[in-house]
Amino acid sequence: MPLVGVKSKLDYLVVADRNRKLLYVLTPHEVKVYPLSAVMEEVADRKAEFPLQEFSHIYHRIYRIRGYLLDHPIAFTENQQTHLFVLDMGKNQMLVAKTPAFEIPEELLAPGLITAAPNSGNPAPGSPAPAAKHAAPNPLKFPALIAEGEPFSHQLPEQPETRYELMYGPQGVNLNEKNVVTWKPGSKQVGKQEFKIKVTQGDKVSFERVEVEVVSRDLVKMYGGLDKLQNFPRLHLELEPAKLIPTPDYQSLLVLQGKKVHRLTGDGIKDVQTYELPERYEFIGERDGTFLALDQGRFQLDLIDQKSGRVKKSIPLDKAGVPVLEMTDLAVHPKLDISYVAIKTGMEVPRYRVLVVNESNSRVIAPDELLGTWGCVDPSGKMLYTGYRDLYRNGTKFHINPGWRLLEVPQYGNLDFLISFKLRRGMPVIYQYIDNAGGNGNGIRLSPDGKRITYLSNGGFPSLSRNLAGWNATQFKQNPVVYETKGRGVCTQLAFHPTLKIVAVPGGNSAVLFDRETGEVLENKLLLLDRGLGDVKVADLAFSPDGKSLLFHCQNPFQGNYVRAVPLKLTPTEQKQVGRKINLAQKKPRPVPSIKQAELQALKLDAKPEKQTPRQIAERFNPSVVLIKTETGSGTGFVVGSEGYILTCAHAAPEDEKILVEFQVGKASPKEAEATIIHWDEEQDLALLKLNQKVKLSPVVLSSRTTFDSGEHLTVIGNPGLGETILSQTLTTGVISNPKRILRDQPLIQISAAVNPGNSGGPVFDDRGQVIGLVILKADIEAAGFAIPSTELRKFLLSVTRGKPVASKN
Repeated sequence: MPLVGVKSKLDYLVVADRNRKLLYVLTPHEVKVYPLSAVMEEVADRKAEFPLQEFSHIYHRIYRIRGYLLDHPIAFTENQQTHLFVLDMGKNQMLVAKTPAFEIPEELLAPGLITAAPNSGNPAPGSPAPAAKHAAPNPLKFPALIAEGEPFSHQLPEQPETRYELMYGPQGVNLNEKNVVTWKPGSKQVGKQEFKIKVTQGDKVSFERVEVEVVSRDLVKMYGGLDKLQNFPRLHLELEPAKLIPTPDYQSLLVLQGKKVHRLTGDGIKDVQTYELPERYEFIGERDGTFLALDQGRFQLDLIDQKSGRVKKSIPLDKAGVPVLEMTDLAVHPKLDISYVAIKTGMEVPRYRVLVVNESNSRVIAPDELLGTWGCVDPSGKMLYTGYRDLYRNGTKFHINPGWRLLEVPQYGNLDFLISFKLRRGMPVIYQYIDNAGGNGNGIRLSPDGKRITYLSNGGFPSLSRNLAGWNATQFKQNPVVYETKGRGVCTQLAFHPTLKIVAVPGGNSAVLFDRETGEVLENKLLLLDRGLGDVKVADLAFSPDGKSLLFHCQNPFQGNYVRAVPLKLTPTEQKQVGRKINLAQKKPRPVPSIKQAELQALKLDAKPEKQTPRQIAERFNPSVVLIKTETGSGTGFVVGSEGYILTCAHAAPEDEKILVEFQVGKASPKEAEATIIHWDEEQDLALLKLNQKVKLSPVVLSSRTTFDSGEHLTVIGNPGLGETILSQTLTTGVISNPKRILRDQPLIQISAAVNPGNSGGPVFDDRGQVIGLVILKADIEAAGFAIPSTELRKFLLSVTRGKPVASKN
């Protein structure tokens, strides 16, 4: 029994009368009364099973209106059956169950109970029938709709001793001596128009106001005439919640309803295929003939074959080692067999995390920095975005670590973060964040080309402004485009057009459209009657796969659930663009330059390196270790070429940010210079920089060894950060814990030396003062860091040089 519009209009409401022991069900037109049959005291109990652990999820779907709890359970007993009702506000429906009545002693029953429900069906014989709805008065018999550009002629009613006089009306309207109104409405007159006509009958004078709507010629042509505008095309859905999910290529649209998935193409109301699912799912994605769906009852990811409808594989999410109380979103990588599942883990902030699920080997991991209530992956598969909504209290520390920084939030209120991660082989590395992305968020939306992202919330951005913002998806530091939805539409829903720079939000019984890149309101882009969508609630919206219509998921108490396609008024240029392939936000590959090998002295080998103490290594190579500073954080690098060539990790030197390098020449005071990226490899997480000024620096020596042993002594020099304080030239020592560790499909050396935020990109020296690795990350346990081995560092540097590697001397 769907509860359409209950959140906004209270169209359906169940109320228990504890005094009279009655149950009232309120609808917009009547009140149905049912009896309760027992006092609300516990007199017995019985075991019950809730399907797929549904009870725990219903419990959290509490929706309050003016302090009233609307999903409170209610029960009554009749004819030896006990009926139970729960309003599930999350799914917008009533859940009903029944069980044999409990044996209750007579003395516990309340006296004077009503034993039969009033007849709510047809009225009794002789009772008056319900009054019919009356049409709006129209004594002059004007039609409600008039076509743009078409000659209009209307004869006013001929009555004895009656004269008509046009007091005012739209430009171009005439009333002749034969009482005929003529008009040819133009394009600027599309919409509601009003006439005022003076009517004189003998001695009586009255004035009639007439309202008509001029319909655009495009809309009339599309529907085939004015008489067909009332029967707009729609796709009827079942009476249960539905989700509109664009496919990765935006060539079709999936509609998820419980155990069914409808595939829509073209204008968005053509159901070309319906799939039967083995279970009811709330979140679903698609890749290569397979549905990926979240089973809320079993807390697992199901891989479902689309042809057979059978589950090919189920991956339990508890493999990650963190508690899963609820699953809140699903994002599917467009190219790799990896999915990202947002979950609620507990009651301590941060409560929402994102799991990385490898569908091939069924591995599930929970990176500490990967926080989020919702998630989405950009179409190139290079970026992951999450939105995080939560509540915090005094003293809460909330860890967000782009650039290895700690953010502390000291007050009580909402947490609304928008976070971006760079993906390396599908594994996320935190990149940027916005700490006040909205007010009480409820989702994120990424444009199909991956260039704009918005954070949906009840308060909007800035908080409580009721406006929405579209951020540059690759550079959060830039000022966002503001879509001024306040007073026009909602800030909890938004749709991006697949190929045009248009965004849409529900509003004004229709939708408001904006220019995606400027925020300008786009007027008259929807071919829709002035009265809009009618008396409906818009549950969701999306653009059609062909890009020519805006789709509304409408809910109406009498017409049920349906998807309606409203055509867009497109220019000839836009008509050509809607059929094109989506232009993804991909950067052109950076050309690999050619550098003379002699310029990278770190590749030259020391014939007979002698053992050195950590103190000797520090004295010799401290000037070779530099500090990398960017807009989003800091890291470490080291000199590999005396003319200013610096090697570091890619995540410490973002491609699209200004990079400053603090270095030291001899014993002089530190200097600072801007650097240019020479070679940048995100997959290996390595970057080669060159200072933009002439310098003479002291390079390190890269070891040419191909094997390393556990227990070897080593020294690490770097610039760890403590909040905003950088502890430059910090030396730590340790041993090789494991020389052949594989993490994220990358060979690494595991070391015991203490490394911390800011050490990334720093050198790892062996006991002979040669660099055997570059620090890349720190584990969440003590004495566990990881470094890229020197064998990989040499390959990286040699890829930008001419000639062959320098031969090693024995």
